[in-house]
Amino acid sequence: MFNNIVKKSSSLILAGLLGLMAAVSVDAAEFVIFHTSDVHGSINAHDDPAAKGDLKPLMGGYAVLQNLINQTKKKAEFKGARFMYFDSGDFFQGTPIVDRTKGGVMIDMLNNLGANGTTLGNHEFDYSYENLQKQMKNKKFPVLCCNAFDKRTGELLSFATEYTVFAHDGIKIGVVGVDTPETKWISFEKNVENIEFKDPVPIVTELAKKLKKNGCDFIIMLSHLGLNADIEFLKKAEGVDLILGGHTHVVKKDFVYAGPNNTPIVHSGCSCEHASIVTLDIDGVSKPKMTINSVSLYQKDIGEDEKIKELSEEYLKDLRSEMTKVI
Repeated sequence: MFNNIVKKSSSLILAGLLGLMAAVSVDAAEFVIFHTSDVHGSINAHDDPAAKGDLKPLMGGYAVLQNLINQTKKKAEFKGARFMYFDSGDFFQGTPIVDRTKGGVMIDMLNNLGANGTTLGNHEFDYSYENLQKQMKNKKFPVLCCNAFDKRTGELLSFATEYTVFAHDGIKIGVVGVDTPETKWISFEKNVENIEFKDPVPIVTELAKKLKKNGCDFIIMLSHLGLNADIEFLKKAEGVDLILGGHTHVVKKDFVYAGPNNTPIVHSGCSCEHASIVTLDIDGVSKPKMTINSVSLYQKDIGEDEKIKELSEEYLKDLRSEMTKVI
């Protein structure tokens, strides 16, 4: 009889423990977020502008960037994490090959790099809105820009979307994007005369609320506002958990924290010379854990992806041939 009581008690305790474990069991996921901004047509490696002396190391270029993406993605997938690559705009303008193709080369490159999303910078409008619409017909990635509207229709730009959602191991991340309202003042008037750039604060706050209501655990904003404007944005807006910023060409090796919730901001420099890698752990209950690694894109350290190198050379070969013609 005593043994029966002990067995029954043990069964009840075990059942209670299993029930408690089930009650506290939650989804958990790891994301590896790769970020660039303000590439400005730097598809090829170039001298390190900060180096001294005559022999300067080569850095940047999309072949080097792709090699780092490959290495980072492989490590992420090996440990079961979700890899995502985002760019915060101004990939147009800055080199002769972008001028020659009116930005088309950059869409091709971002397609080949497997970008998971970009926002727009002010320089995407440099060859006219009509040209931007034409080039964006070839994109294979979402363009996230929730605060730029076509005045003629009152709708978002034809190729843009407000947000996108990524899911992994039961966790959902919503991603929104914004361009700087300064675009209407710092671009040629004729290029943006039919575009209205609105204050992103109320728009993003409402979108973040909607996304979290629909099950998103975390909100990322791709921003082309600039670092100081990102800081000011977080003082007023609600719901954003991480900003991947651009526009001011600054490299921040660590997170910059701002706003009442100490929200982290990432800035990854310009000209394809640096990239940021953010590792994000979310379990849906405790505060997400984030770390950042800022990588200088030195060719000798990272190497080059042969496929992207060939694609870059194909574009540049035609350009060099054209530039050596005697007129």
